[in-house]
Amino acid sequence: MESSQQLNIFKNATASGKKILKDNPFFRDFTGLMRNDEFKNFYRNYFKNWSDIQTMIFYMKLYTTIKDAYYGQYNENITDELMTFTLHKIITTTEMRKMAMELFKNFKGESLYIINPQNLITFTELIDFDSCKTNLLIQNTSFNNSQLRLTSSDAISSTNSSKDEYPIKNMKWELDEDVSNCRNCNDEFDLLNRRHHCRYCGKIFCNKCSDNKIQLPTEFNKIKPQRVCNECNKNLHLLKRDY
Repeated sequence: MESSQQLNIFKNATASGKKILKDNPFFRDFTGLMRNDEFKNFYRNYFKNWSDIQTMIFYMKLYTTIKDAYYGQYNENITDELMTFTLHKIITTTEMRKMAMELFKNFKGESLYIINPQNLITFTELIDFDSCKTNLLIQNTSFNNSQLRLTSSDAISSTNSSKDEYPIKNMKWELDEDVSNCRNCNDEFDLLNRRHHCRYCGKIFCNKCSDNKIQLPTEFNKIKPQRVCNECNKNLHLLKRDY
């Protein structure tokens, strides 16, 4: 193909694209979003599979509901710290998490008008912003930031069930599909209550029952501290003390 023909094809494609951008707001917004460095970094860090995207849409709806409810009650914008604390409270409280799941189960694009207004009122009352504010102030004096913010493992990423990932030969991780409830508290797993493997015993727990990191014995060949369940954390600390 001659260079002049290629140039004409390029010009025609560019002109067509320009018209689409002018007429279609979705493509204007989409191309602008994909050029945004913050979004690109966020996408790389947290969007690993379709389940992550599904969960993120859920969080976006939950975030918007909390923001609007707070503004309606106090006539001011909620802070990032209080928003994070409130989200964390919802996903770690079984009753609130299940109610949120029920409220926003139609997260694939349906409008919010399908939500029962009374259920939404009940949910926002359960949030109890005044209590959240008080608890946030108390916990800020005794907890570090990692205990208050939603990390990628808390909010989105579930652990991999690959049979050959367990660090000790001939020891296997429990498979995600074989475990529907936390091995410690028996809380049911769902979109927000994600599965986490204990890196010491290989069993599956919810976040609150495995929110510990500790250096594993040398035979695990792990340099950095690893996530372990509450029981293994206690036992490993006892082992370290004995030595």
